Amino acid sequence: MSEWARTLVVGAGGFVGATLRYTLGGLVSRAASPEFPWATQVVNVSGCFVIGLLAVLTEERGPVSPSTRPFLMVGVLGGYLVTVEKATVIFYRAGEPPAEP
Repeated sequence: MSEWARTLVVGAGGFVGATLRYTLGGLVSRAASPEFPWATQVVNVSGCFVIGLLAVLTEERGPVSPSTRPFLMVGVLGGYLVTVEKATVIFYRAGEPPAEP
């Protein structure tokens, strides 16, 4: 696979992951208490679980196609998890420490 093709695959995955994060974060934010960044927590936990699950499945089931792993691991999950620390930055700028679980 050429470098340009790999870049497009990762970019497409990033679009999917960012869209999932935005959608799930919005749903959780509307349903949960605003005193704790629940959306960030849900995205962190679910993203880490899925990364672990995919890593094990791709290792146990053998090699996957050259575009599948970058699409899922770097693209989708990278886009899903890349801004999960945004809540910490918002709290820091507001002068408030993030709530502890």
